[in-house]
Amino acid sequence: MIFKLTAASIALGTALVFGSGAGAQDANLGVGLKLTNEVVNVADVPGFRGPWLVWDNSACKFREADDHPADYTAAVRKIEGNFNFGYMHYGNTNDFGILNSKSIEDFATRAGFKVNTYNLEFPSQTVPLDHARNSITRSDKGVVQANLSNALLPAFYEILEGEGCIPSLQLYLASPGYPSMGILWDVAGSIQGEWLAKEARARGFDSSKTAFAQCTDPESGPSVNAMFPASVAALRDNGFALPEDNLFELVCSRSPEAALQTIRDWFTANPKFDHVLINVIDEVRMAGVVQAVRQSGMNRKSILTISNGLDAQGQQLVCSGQNDASVAFFPERYGEWVVPIMQDIMAGNPVPSLVTNGMKVFTKATIEEAYSCG
Repeated sequence: MIFKLTAASIALGTALVFGSGAGAQDANLGVGLKLTNEVVNVADVPGFRGPWLVWDNSACKFREADDHPADYTAAVRKIEGNFNFGYMHYGNTNDFGILNSKSIEDFATRAGFKVNTYNLEFPSQTVPLDHARNSITRSDKGVVQANLSNALLPAFYEILEGEGCIPSLQLYLASPGYPSMGILWDVAGSIQGEWLAKEARARGFDSSKTAFAQCTDPESGPSVNAMFPASVAALRDNGFALPEDNLFELVCSRSPEAALQTIRDWFTANPKFDHVLINVIDEVRMAGVVQAVRQSGMNRKSILTISNGLDAQGQQLVCSGQNDASVAFFPERYGEWVVPIMQDIMAGNPVPSLVTNGMKVFTKATIEEAYSCG
């Protein structure tokens, strides 16, 4: 059984541990990692869902756990011995990825791992497979990997697990049958849609004269793009009856310049709307959207924008009022959640299929509840 570590129990010096405190009781589970009772950090988990999984080292695959706790708390603990920890980021091409990497590498190092870092160079379809093989060569015992393409994962797992017998934790995308940490994108979309509906109604927008321009990205795959139909449904469910003809699914590639061009062209082609709603996947695209909004010639109060992430770039856009709102993903905290999950996997302890990061909308009026606009 996994016992829940709390700040109070740590303060009292109570030796609450996962499993036996020395790794899994079943020698076939995990990769032999033993965890000490020395706690580096403890963090509440914003949310999680089953089924619970455990790494079966005899079969080199995850299976559903026969027994698991009712709750899950993320505790980074010191490890015994020498273990290599593989961390594969998607490219550190934006503030979100940079903050993730800093947090994950920091907590893995503090736990006592030797961290091997790899750049997956998204959207490459070959580099991730090369690094799966490199991970085997470098004797990683567990891998945190940020492959952003669902289509690539079967071949990646075939190498990492099938050839290397190395368990991995998937970042950002839910992957059935594998543990993952990150975002329920349909939930993120629903949060955006609910906020847009409430704010549009508060501003007196007429839904029949309002357009909803969605900045999609097919390259990011179906898991991410699930946010867009969810946001439309939430918009309508929360009292803003947007007509079907007022909905526009645009393609905004992964750069500010591409988003700027796409949204600017859309404004030029659609001058008839009195009000406009715009949502995007991340802050990179929002940086281009806000430029297009400035160039549109429309009254800024007639346009509502919302993004995801709220990394350093996103905070600046919200603090300055250029972006109306962002759904915070707390990228600077990922190491507090990711490293404990990976530790439990390697120690043979059951983990939820998905641990989420907690999502909350912040505006210029509320952002200093979590971040400083300085």
